[in-house]
Amino acid sequence: MMAADGHQGRAVALPRLTAALYVVMALVMAGAAGLCVHGAVQSVNQAERAWVLRDTAETLIDRAIAVARDGAAPTALADPLEAWLLRTAPAPDRAASVLAEAQALGPEGNPRLVARQQGGAFDQTELSVSLLQAQLFLIMREDRDRGASTVLNALATRYDAGFDRRAVRDAVGAWLVGEDAPGMAERLAAMTARETRLAIVMGAGLRVLLLAGLCFGSVFYFIRFLGDAQRVVSTRTL
Repeated sequence: MMAADGHQGRAVALPRLTAALYVVMALVMAGAAGLCVHGAVQSVNQAERAWVLRDTAETLIDRAIAVARDGAAPTALADPLEAWLLRTAPAPDRAASVLAEAQALGPEGNPRLVARQQGGAFDQTELSVSLLQAQLFLIMREDRDRGASTVLNALATRYDAGFDRRAVRDAVGAWLVGEDAPGMAERLAAMTARETRLAIVMGAGLRVLLLAGLCFGSVFYFIRFLGDAQRVVSTRTL
């Protein structure tokens, strides 16, 4: 009699365990679907940022060359730099306050120290960190050399343009003393061509389609596993 009771207990426990496993797998699929949706949203946001950055980068390159080679005022580069830094900052008001306070320090301030102490108010990507340093050199010391070369090198790194950092600094230095840097301006201006608008859209579109397929599959198996769990429980009840 006791053996029969033990066998019956195991028979009752097995469907419960099976149903629980189906529920766990359904929850895993629900989590996967959520991650796919999150990834798709991130892909769209990254594409939008890359699109806007491309337009901004073209402006920054032109302005950096104008400041170094053509004698344009530092504000010609500082203004679009500030617009980008505030646009990407997690707290634009705080970031604007940091820039205003840094500018008030003037030449006596240390741009690198300000960037290290107050950098948390700005976007923390490698590009934004470099652009912040360039902005501080421009607004605190009107340092055309550091400002222009830092911007150009940061964008060259972002677009994987293959420039040697020293070569960019040497070109900026030559322009500032009225010398020529043959072909460098044209090469710098062409940096953003490595990432076309079509490539940005196509890349984001393919990622979204892939994630949509994975999301559909996850939802399908989520519904299937829940159905299997319900069927196991119903069969046990009968």
